[in-house]
Amino acid sequence: MTNPWPLEHDADAFYGNPRGANGSYSPAWAAENLTHVACPWQLHMDATPIPHITIHKKLAESLTRVLGNTWDKMGQSQDAINKAGFSVFSGSFNFRCIRGSSMISMHSYGAAIDWDAPQNPMGFGALKHLFTDATPLIAEFKAEFWRWGGDYHGRVDFMHVEGCQ
Repeated sequence: MTNPWPLEHDADAFYGNPRGANGSYSPAWAAENLTHVACPWQLHMDATPIPHITIHKKLAESLTRVLGNTWDKMGQSQDAINKAGFSVFSGSFNFRCIRGSSMISMHSYGAAIDWDAPQNPMGFGALKHLFTDATPLIAEFKAEFWRWGGDYHGRVDFMHVEGCQ
């Protein structure tokens, strides 16, 4: 199988243009292109339970496979998921620029997810990241050709996965 996801600079052509008036996102684009994917384990952001992940419709089937395969690899155990940090959800769709850039983030397309930001910070500063290529969640995303921020050159982003090349 070849990588089905677009190059980052081709995201508008593949996912549609999420930009609306006045530099904000387009609610019409969001209604047409975003969907919710349920996670087989309980997610939370701080103390708030998260019922689903908001993602672009073109990524929904892939995300469903990633989550299902990860759940199976973790023995369908919420305790194992919690210990691995996979239950700590740090965001998906969010119309914003890439940090330090004027380009919009893949989060703006609903094509990126952040996992356990407290333990997987951006950059090498804290070096306390838990995720590696061998981490089941990351391995499953990579098997579906999602790009992992731990593979970035320069400023790494261990919490981040995105549906682009």
